Amino acid sequence: MSKKLRPFQNRIALISTTIIILFYLTSCTVSEKATTGKINDDEQIYLRQISKDFIQHKEDVTVIYNIGSRIVKRIDSLFNGLRKDTVNSTLISGIMTTRSYDLTILAYKDILNGNYIKNANLKLEIATHIARFEGLVQSKRSWDEQWDKTARPYIYDNGLFKSVEQKSNLISDPVFRSVLFDRRMFAHDVEIITPGILSSADSVIASIDVLLKSRSN
Repeated sequence: MSKKLRPFQNRIALISTTIIILFYLTSCTVSEKATTGKINDDEQIYLRQISKDFIQHKEDVTVIYNIGSRIVKRIDSLFNGLRKDTVNSTLISGIMTTRSYDLTILAYKDILNGNYIKNANLKLEIATHIARFEGLVQSKRSWDEQWDKTARPYIYDNGLFKSVEQKSNLISDPVFRSVLFDRRMFAHDVEIITPGILSSADSVIASIDVLLKSRSN
């Protein structure tokens, strides 16, 4: 082979290699864009589901908040003498409920570790909300357990399952008034904490709504 042809062939080979590399990089870019688009579509599905779960979460928290508010008002009316219906069964009605929170939302504590959501601010909002809500859940669980272990047995023994002759008037019993005070305190704690939880959930829902709208434009 002529020595004069070798540089030309080398240039041809170099050009061919360059073309192949450029073609490969272009293919990768196109493939990456397609993959990114697919991830965005999947992420949109996750965002919509998270929004639905947070809306349901808000409704559940609100129901328990309303139960606590009713308990506080009822017990206050007993303490200040506004209620005249002091029959034992009437006294107890409305203060025995110990409904637990729906814990579905806590699943996102683990889901956030995956690459389902890319927006760092939203992930931080969700993580912060879940941490605050989990603290409320643990506190309320301990309050309900204390009520179930101490107050319920006392009420059953002294107010509900005794014969008419054996029953005492609970409202005049200092022990029962202490039970009422504890019940009011627990319910009022739920009242105090819940508005912050609802506000935090609203913030997450609003952030998701902004992201979804920005992607539809």
